Order: sequence, then C-alpha cells, then structure tokens
Amino acid sequence: MKVGRQLAERLAAGFDLARATEEARNLLRDFPTLSPTARLVRDLIERIETDALLLRVEQLVQETGMTERSLERAFRHHAGVAPKWVLRRYRLIEAVERLKEQPSTMAALAADLGYHDQAHFTRDFKQLTGSTPAAFARGARAPKARASSSQAGLDVGDQEVSSW
Repeated sequence: MKVGRQLAERLAAGFDLARATEEARNLLRDFPTLSPTARLVRDLIERIETDALLLRVEQLVQETGMTERSLERAFRHHAGVAPKWVLRRYRLIEAVERLKEQPSTMAALAADLGYHDQAHFTRDFKQLTGSTPAAFARGARAPKARASSSQAGLDVGDQEVSSW
C-alpha cells in the first residue's frame, strides 16, 4: 500500500497536527532508505549536472575508486542509463546553452566540451536535437537579430543580418 494512502487512512477519523506528524514519522521510519550505491549514483549525477569539468567516465572512475564496469552496472541499475549517457546529455545541454548565447567556432566548442573532434560532437548534437550545431546556432541567434533589426526599422526577412 502506498505511504500517502496509509497516512490518509490513518488520519481519516480527523486531522490532528501532532498525530499527523507522528504518523508521518512512523511511516518514514519504515520507508526504505537509499543504498550506499544508489546514493553514490545520485550524487554523481548531481555533480555531473553542476560541474562542467566532469567530461569523461574515467574521471568518475578515479573519483569513486570503482572500476568502469562496476560504475556502469551501478548507473544502469539505479539510473537506468550508463554514466556515459548522462555525461553526454549534460555536455549537449551545455552546448545548446552556449550556442544560444555566444558565437563560437564549432571546433572550439567541441573541444571545450571534451569531444575529440568536431565530427563526433556534430553527430551527437544532431542525434539529440535533430539539427547540426551550426544550423541550431543560426536559428537560435536569428530571432534576436531580427528583433533588433525590426526595432531599428529594418525588415530583413529571412536574410542574415551579418550580410548587411
């Protein structure tokens, strides 16, 4: 039976804050806690999300002291995906944000995000977003350029502002 439903049934006779608090504590005491491995995977995913310098599975292996295979098994068991998949997704999210905000060469961006070459970065990016990084960057910057041009009284249509 679900924890929330159990609490609701126990409190159905009438609401009493002290009793509700005690019931919640009793239910949580019996609630299973995360295993050390599950906590480790959760913490690593949070680190990957916040630390842009974590780019490779090898870095996670060094940090945890686990073998790469053990780390992969732990991720697959607790997160449903491999650590490489998580790292790649957060790198590509970073790429999307950077392409929206600042112009950069694709090769430099690929290198900053830990890719060995631009082709691999482009392939991963297109697989996730459906467009190449260059096409995405043009599309992301074009609305800003059109908005600033139309504010100045210029109608550039679909032409790139840089050609003016």
